[in-house]
Amino acid sequence: MEKAAIGTGLRRRALSIGAALLLYCLLAALAFAPVVPWSSTQIFGCACYDTPQQIWFMSWVPHLLTAGGNPFYTTYINAPGGANMVVNTSIMFLSLLLAPITFLLGPVAALNVGMRLALAASGMAAFGVLRKWRARWPIAFIGGLMYGFSPYMIGQASGHLQMAFVVVPPLWLFAWERLLSRHWSARRAGLTLGVLAVIQFFIAVDVLASLMVMSAVSLGILAAVYHRQVTQRWKEVLPTAAYAAVVVVPLLAVPAYYLLAGPGSLPGPQQPITILDGLRADTLSLVVPTALQRFGPAAWIGAGSSFGGGNLSENGVYLGIPMVLLLIAVGVWQRRSRIVVGLGGAGVAAVVLSLGPRLMFAGHSTGIPLPFEVLSHLPLLRDQIPFRYSLYIQLAASLLLAVGVDAGVSAVRRRYSTGRRWWAGAGAAGVICLVALVPLWPVLPYRSENT
Repeated sequence: MEKAAIGTGLRRRALSIGAALLLYCLLAALAFAPVVPWSSTQIFGCACYDTPQQIWFMSWVPHLLTAGGNPFYTTYINAPGGANMVVNTSIMFLSLLLAPITFLLGPVAALNVGMRLALAASGMAAFGVLRKWRARWPIAFIGGLMYGFSPYMIGQASGHLQMAFVVVPPLWLFAWERLLSRHWSARRAGLTLGVLAVIQFFIAVDVLASLMVMSAVSLGILAAVYHRQVTQRWKEVLPTAAYAAVVVVPLLAVPAYYLLAGPGSLPGPQQPITILDGLRADTLSLVVPTALQRFGPAAWIGAGSSFGGGNLSENGVYLGIPMVLLLIAVGVWQRRSRIVVGLGGAGVAAVVLSLGPRLMFAGHSTGIPLPFEVLSHLPLLRDQIPFRYSLYIQLAASLLLAVGVDAGVSAVRRRYSTGRRWWAGAGAAGVICLVALVPLWPVLPYRSENT
């Protein structure tokens, strides 16, 4: 009987995971319709800007597997001087992951598959974290959907595979949560974080850098709020870092050299700081929609689309007034939950960092300095685009929404275990969640172009 129960539980778990993955993959395919994922002749967006470069990068690791060579530097492009493949966004991990498709169908098909995989896999990462936190399947699915198809993802998926494939951040957050809640040892957490750091390094170095910033900020917030508890666990941080170094140092020592001092490395920012700092959110970006959203007053959409120099692919801050109000309500109601406090603090910190070095309001600079001013002058962080901290806004919001709604359903269930009141309470939670999500409905599918 016990073995049968275990088998039934495993089958149910497999079915729940498979159903979520299938739905996310289907939605990702529809987002790029009518281009089929395996197309070798059509590409999402246009065959311009960063897309041709990404197609070339998709063939880089398959080329190394057949012909050999230095993975971190090549003279095949930018001849005769060559190019540093670590400084460039060469997405080597994804190029390796999708190498079978490149061999069979070519790099265009690999990029098409990769972008769809980015949406589905990122959603699955958030879904998996929420299920580990024991959120109900429908609520965990909604949380994953909000993250995997958030305004940040919709913008980046229009042409930046390295920025859209963000499976690591939810798993990174989960590893820290397991450590601080005493579910994982320093060894397990450190080795996990080390592996995740290596994977993220070979997808997008700037996302790894922002993960480090957000980790430091979040730990600082938790230390301030839960001083006694965090002090007791603080001794685990150094061993965790040591175990992470066991993985990171041997695997990233050489590529880190190429990044910092190798041939083709850059002594300063890859772009002028004035350009990078211009790609920042406005104070109103959280509540004013852009042209990426299907619903909203035309005047608001026009204003929101103009923020940050009008760069829609980077502007992923929007949450909408209903969602912001709902998240505030969840934060106030669940203020004693450490997960809620951590997510809420991280989300607020990400909002502040997305605003850049000077506070903008309604398209005008107030001249008020913000914390990003410090980051923009630090080595390894001065290449960061403020807008890209919207990744953590959307991650925190999606997880916080799911945690809050799940807690609400649990509260209703404890009070009304059966009957009409239970269904009325659960239905009310669903309606509130739907009202908050509707403003985020994206304008899809993407346009396509023949290669």
